Amino acid sequence: LPTNMALFCVLGHDLVAGVNVTCIFHPAHVHPDTGLYACNEGGHEDQPGRKKGLPPVNQNWFALQFKISREWKVNWFESLFHAFGNSGLHCQLIHHLFPSVHPALLPELRPIVQQHAEKHNLPIFISPCWWAAIVDHMQYL
Repeated sequence: LPTNMALFCVLGHDLVAGVNVTCIFHPAHVHPDTGLYACNEGGHEDQPGRKKGLPPVNQNWFALQFKISREWKVNWFESLFHAFGNSGLHCQLIHHLFPSVHPALLPELRPIVQQHAEKHNLPIFISPCWWAAIVDHMQYL
């Protein structure tokens, strides 16, 4: 493989991966409702030495997924992209809870997860669209 072609492939991959992380992965994980980065410089009060921004270790894993995940609604056309282009990350919470479910089926689990959240008083964060999730994420940063 010629050097210039190899360089093009590496840079192209980095560009696509960078856009995906910036535009899809971050808004699904970093938002004002997570509570991350809310503790003081010294770490958690009940866990001295724990780095700032990390959730407490003793927190219930299942409940933590509800707190740190954000989803957004999509129309039928966008759902094709999200299901096959980025592994269904618009259904981030459901993806965390059921990682082995095919991304195209994740939206079908949303009503069940929402019922469970209401029953157990768990927060569920769903933005009206992808752009609203991006704006919310950027304002939080």
